Amino acid sequence: MNDLEKYVKNNQQPTIEQNHGNFRAHKQLGDALSQLGQQEKEIAAYTEAIKLEENSAIYFRLGNAQRKDGDAKRATVSYQKAIELNSQQPFCNLSLVYRALGETLREQGKLDEAIIAFSEAIKLEPKNAVNHIRLGSTKLKKEDREGAIASYQQAIKLNPKQPFWVYKNLGDVLEKNARVEEAIVAYGKAIKLKPDASKLYLRLAQLYSQKGQINKGIEKYPNLIDKISR
Repeated sequence: MNDLEKYVKNNQQPTIEQNHGNFRAHKQLGDALSQLGQQEKEIAAYTEAIKLEENSAIYFRLGNAQRKDGDAKRATVSYQKAIELNSQQPFCNLSLVYRALGETLREQGKLDEAIIAFSEAIKLEPKNAVNHIRLGSTKLKKEDREGAIASYQQAIKLNPKQPFWVYKNLGDVLEKNARVEEAIVAYGKAIKLKPDASKLYLRLAQLYSQKGQINKGIEKYPNLIDKISR
């Protein structure tokens, strides 16, 4: 049993004298349970803390626990309460709360509301590439291709060190919108991150073929034919 587990064992059922009216004790217990992945007990601890003192940070933690526990509806309510309270007395990074709210709304298929939440996160932290990626992915689900392209491109502008799937998604939506040159560039960057992505070599070959430049494609990617013939 490690130190964290010992803490939880010793504090999970504190006596009334120890914890009655003790906001901090419930909060710390919730934090410990969070690290142990015990969501139901974590939710209970944060709920007890909220009975003693309402602040945005605790509602944010509660929302995270509810979301991990699969309760997106209650998580949404908790995040919204965190936003409401934070406007009165700041306790946490509001951009993170809006992002979490957006993700939870998107999981429920509430894409318009998710877009609003991600947009609010961007207003608060316009240079945070993650917020732009989340917005782009949501716009892509909503079939707003140009909006998705703009968001992905802004994220890459802010931080070019994006994972494979960001460049791949950008290439896909650029290809769908017949922006072939840009799609080739995006797929090329994706391949640099994942050289064994054989399906992308096929996409590149098709795009170069569309432009009548297959030889140029082979010149840039010498193993292009080998990859697509596997």
